Amino acid sequence: MRIELLIKKSVYILSIIAVILTAVLCFYPSATASAVVVPAFESTAVLDDLNGMTIDGKEFDVANYPKDPYGVVKPLTFVEYCYSQYDNKMGNYGLYIYLNNTGMIKFNDMHVLNKISMAIEYNEDDHPCKYKKFGLKFCSKSSDGQFYKYKVIDTDNEILRVVENYAKGHGGQRNYYVSEVELLKVGDYNATAYNVGRQYVYEGFAKGYGDSDNFPLTMKSLGIKTIQTDLKYAFYRPDGESSEGNHTQHQLNSVYFSVPDTYVEEYGLLSAVHMEWYEYLTKEILVVGNKSIYDTFKSLLNLSKNDSMSLSKYGFTVHTDSMSTWYSGVSAYYNLGAFYSSMYDFTGEIDVLNYLFYSYDVDAKDYSVSSEDLLEYIQNFEGSGELINGKYYKELFEDYVGEGRKIDHNDLTVQADDKFSLTSYKLDQNWFQKLFGIKDYNLTVFDEIDGIVRVTSKDVTGSKSAVCSKLYIDESNYDEFMSYYNTIQQGSEKRSVYLLRYAVTDYYSVPVTIVERLTEGVHGLTNYLGKVDENAYMARQTAFLDLDLIDVTFRDKEGVETVIPVVASPIDGIGSVTGPVNEPKDLNWKKIVALILGLVLLIILLVVFAPMLPSIVGVIFDIVLLPFKLIGAIFEAIRKNRSKRE
Repeated sequence: MRIELLIKKSVYILSIIAVILTAVLCFYPSATASAVVVPAFESTAVLDDLNGMTIDGKEFDVANYPKDPYGVVKPLTFVEYCYSQYDNKMGNYGLYIYLNNTGMIKFNDMHVLNKISMAIEYNEDDHPCKYKKFGLKFCSKSSDGQFYKYKVIDTDNEILRVVENYAKGHGGQRNYYVSEVELLKVGDYNATAYNVGRQYVYEGFAKGYGDSDNFPLTMKSLGIKTIQTDLKYAFYRPDGESSEGNHTQHQLNSVYFSVPDTYVEEYGLLSAVHMEWYEYLTKEILVVGNKSIYDTFKSLLNLSKNDSMSLSKYGFTVHTDSMSTWYSGVSAYYNLGAFYSSMYDFTGEIDVLNYLFYSYDVDAKDYSVSSEDLLEYIQNFEGSGELINGKYYKELFEDYVGEGRKIDHNDLTVQADDKFSLTSYKLDQNWFQKLFGIKDYNLTVFDEIDGIVRVTSKDVTGSKSAVCSKLYIDESNYDEFMSYYNTIQQGSEKRSVYLLRYAVTDYYSVPVTIVERLTEGVHGLTNYLGKVDENAYMARQTAFLDLDLIDVTFRDKEGVETVIPVVASPIDGIGSVTGPVNEPKDLNWKKIVALILGLVLLIILLVVFAPMLPSIVGVIFDIVLLPFKLIGAIFEAIRKNRSKRE
């Protein structure tokens, strides 16, 4: 009996629980949807979803989508999932894009660089006036990799808020403007952009999420204008130090791209560019010209100071205008600084040396590490730990950037009337100033540099140095820039090349002196043999990762602005590594000795021939006057001859 009673009580309790759960499910459907429905839909196979859809008026059929070895990624459809008329049922809301990978390209399906660009603001005429990139969450792909399903990551519900506000003033209509998707190919370090260029208009509600009987769910797809272009990076450094001095140069950072002339003809002048990037400051980059020293440091790359202390016989010191800073790391440099503490200020250490380059047969201070070589070094660096944007080791970069700069993600709109300024204090010494250590600086100020410039044929006419000076690009960028410009001019579509200046940063490059360890000194201090080699320098600079254009604005004569989204693959922008400026050049002793010997010889000749100078001067004077005397004699003879005739 007790067992039967227990069973009855259990059944009774379970019945009550069932009633409660039923009530919860009826009145709070979003609770179960978040737990069950959403994950279930995200995990459904892409072809299972597509096989039940009508796309462009036709029922989906794989046979209608042939593969193409030269094909690209194309949009299939954009799905708004479970948008609700009721706030308490919005928990299942999500946005999904389906793609046709016609070229069967191999992608890193779940990489953080996979993104989608969508409109997030509208003007008073209901036209999009700002776009933003959002992450893509991989959901599914077909077994052959042709069809993809991604979910738009809208963690802060930014898209949802925009859509809800728009719908309230437009009879429930929801607009989704999608300009592009960016997907990372296997083996690449930057995503590739693919044009979507669609406006997806949703109205009504799915069953269970609103009054679907009177307002059935519908969707239509319309085309929108986009600007497809390639993006290139360029930089410019004046010859001298900036106003900050201390081995710092100003660096003007730019990108260039092309725009079809038809947009300017239809919408007016290009007046603003909206862009984004991820900004970081590199750690110290060491360039050495001594092979033995290079090999020693190379064996200690990425080792901490403690690990490398007993392995290296070399250290190095970095000199500034105000002090000599002894750096540690790669060897027992802290001990070196302590040993010389009575003579020099010790202000910092390098715990790990990550960047190292060899100048081969060129003096280190005259050797440049190209942007391409530096970027390749970063890409091939074998580090550990956290990655920036899932691709470069964070240990290569500082956890701060320059004053007035913002680390990591930057979002900026450059206006056509924005101006940039640079300063350059350049050391200018003649041989006399070099001989006596006199420094003379010439100041040049580059101001009123336009933020946006439409490049004309006049701008690219002249020598390499002249063109680069006019455009404020480095001569190492010249060949690529001219190739890009000429390719655009020769294309079938009339397009113009634009230069976009977006940031002035500091480039730091300082001489380095290599020192050698001899023996262990007193109190555990390391004894060093002073300088061994001065054929080295150290630099650091700003890196702009995943630089990308989002949209551009045109303004006509009446002041009407039109925003057009941009489809461009992101790039990494970083300048070349160059030696210190304003370093006094060595005197040309051969010329100086020859000049001194010449002066001595002249003095000797003057002393030896001094007694004979009056006679020599007289002879020289007679020789100089001789032509005039001859001319006078001729005229006198002519005069006498005339007199006789008369």
